[in-house]
Amino acid sequence: MLTSRSPSFRFQGRSMPAASGAAWLCLLSDLVSLSVAAPEASVPYSLVAAGRACTNAYREVSSFAGTPQACAELVCSDLLCGTLFEDKSHRGGACVCLAPNQACAEVPDPDANRYEITDTSTCEPQEEVSHDCFVMVYENGDFTGWSASFPEGSFAAEDFYTYGALDNSISSLYISGEGCFVTVYGHQDYTGWSAKFMEGSYSVEDFISMGARDDDISAMVVHYGESPEGASSDDRGDSREGAAAALAALAAAQ
Repeated sequence: MLTSRSPSFRFQGRSMPAASGAAWLCLLSDLVSLSVAAPEASVPYSLVAAGRACTNAYREVSSFAGTPQACAELVCSDLLCGTLFEDKSHRGGACVCLAPNQACAEVPDPDANRYEITDTSTCEPQEEVSHDCFVMVYENGDFTGWSASFPEGSFAAEDFYTYGALDNSISSLYISGEGCFVTVYGHQDYTGWSAKFMEGSYSVEDFISMGARDDDISAMVVHYGESPEGASSDDRGDSREGAAAALAALAAAQ
């Protein structure tokens, strides 16, 4: 008497019914698809200038990224970075970026290469966030004389006149905005001596103690970011106490 046998297939040396074999194949297919994930797309970038740096690239995203590609990935994931960045990994240096829509104040630097992210579709969405940062600068060291207000951004000597300030004539300043900072420079191309100040008010005496020079500012960058070097939380508290005095002096001058 002939008996019918169900079709079977062999898996790892064992004979298994066809139905079970089909189930095993589906399971194996699922496991393979889970274990072999599609590689993440690399952030595309291009070399803009070799041996050139931006003196106003203030935001350091890594002290050593390792490669330009790794630097591009970090810049792409940082909401405070624009598309321009510098990488000095080949010299053991840092990965830094410029703020969104910020132009580069270019200078020769054999240790730096400047790049630009060419497609931001894989980056963190760049939200239009206003931090309400602004700086008031004054002619005299006691917050009197002429005054001028600057929003976030980079300003060279030729921009000073547009906002009502004068080159090499600033003696005190007041910074407004939680987490806001200003970096001032001795030269209009963002070179020379520099000093960084966090939120608060600074008389001419504060200027000198923080490394700035009286009547010698020719460029500045007003920005939102981490606490600058040389400024502690105690400094910040002290400077806030003088903010009211600065505003009162401004109101009296008007």
